[in-house]
Amino acid sequence: FKINWEPLQTNTTALPSRELEMDTVIVYDNLPTEFPLSKLQQSLEVLTAREVVCMPLNQIQPEGKVYIVLAELKESLLATIDAEGFASIQKLFMTAKGILWVVQGAYQESDSPNGNMAIGLARTIRSETELKFATVDLDPRRTDSGPDASEVITKAFLSTFNSLSSTDDYEMEYMERDGVLNVPKVLVDNEMNNFVDRKSTRLNSSHITI
Repeated sequence: FKINWEPLQTNTTALPSRELEMDTVIVYDNLPTEFPLSKLQQSLEVLTAREVVCMPLNQIQPEGKVYIVLAELKESLLATIDAEGFASIQKLFMTAKGILWVVQGAYQESDSPNGNMAIGLARTIRSETELKFATVDLDPRRTDSGPDASEVITKAFLSTFNSLSSTDDYEMEYMERDGVLNVPKVLVDNEMNNFVDRKSTRLNSSHITI
């Protein structure tokens, strides 16, 4: 099998359900100066019909809310975090209703491979708990003609948290490239299967019985 990234399919005419009326916190740390934080906050307030709070990572008080973590857009948080900071992150995982962790340049043509630490952590937590822990990898080569980061994050938020009932049937990993939000799909790797089959056939044909 192999992973293939395909554009996220969404119904752009559908209105958000009432299940999006949830308390949401944007957690930031050392944001790039050009990041549209206010625009993201306003977009989420429209979706959730509630005030969206923004606060630095060292001021969060973990409780049953949805958290959008913007702490790794300049450098990897998890690669440099100290014991006190990791304890706060652990508490966040234990009490949150949902998490959308944002990285940049972690997947294809990776500029920030350490961003994959958050992606691996999210996969582990999803496998062991019912927490909706999604990740979105922003395009590190953003152009002025494409959507800005707030639009991409809002789209991923809407796709992930349109229901909090289950982690089944909802996308949990996103990658933005060239202004398009993509999700991973598992496909049969026919080329690899054929290669293995040819190798196996050659080994079997060269086997000598004594």
